[in-house]
Amino acid sequence: MARAKQPRLVGEPRPPALSRRLERIEAERFLRHPTWEEVELIDPDLALVEAIEPRLTNLRIEGGDLGDAKLVHLTLDDSELVRVGAANVKAERAVLRRVRIEGARMTGTALGEAELADVRIEDSRLDYVGFGRARLVDVVFSRCSLRDVDFTGTRLLRVRFDGCDLTAAEFQDASFSGCEMIGCTIDDARSIASLRGVAMPMGDILASAPAFAAALGITVLEHDHGG
Repeated sequence: MARAKQPRLVGEPRPPALSRRLERIEAERFLRHPTWEEVELIDPDLALVEAIEPRLTNLRIEGGDLGDAKLVHLTLDDSELVRVGAANVKAERAVLRRVRIEGARMTGTALGEAELADVRIEDSRLDYVGFGRARLVDVVFSRCSLRDVDFTGTRLLRVRFDGCDLTAAEFQDASFSGCEMIGCTIDDARSIASLRGVAMPMGDILASAPAFAAALGITVLEHDHGG
């Protein structure tokens, strides 16, 4: 008798409610105000920009550079970022709701104490991103590089990692509830014991056995010495 499949714990995040009538504007105009709704930017140069409490709704950015931007208390709702360069962005305590990010380069971005809800990030590089003490609810990371990511003290509720590289990620004091890791690499990850509450396919658990053994201080024998 076939074993019934266990239902998925994590569904799809609610997609952004993007308007079909976005106004395309230039970066120079965009920088004049901290609040925008229903606008689109193509290949903008926003590197090193500094903004205090920017509130952005129905924003779409395709391409361009946000590298080293400082976005203090950013609020981003119902928005989409496609192939955006956003390395080393400082966005602690940001609030992202119903946001889709695709093909982004976010290496080193700081999202400590941020709140992410209904966010989907796919085919993106998030190496060394800091999520320390952030709260993630209904978030999906799909085919992302998350090497050396910091989840220290992060609260994760209904979060799915699908086909992601979490090599050397830090999970100290993180809490997981209703979360999934599917087809992920967790080699050299730290504080693996904090993954309590994560669901994984049996094949992934077996593939990650060396990492779990190392975390528990178990020595793996090279040969089976059984009688």
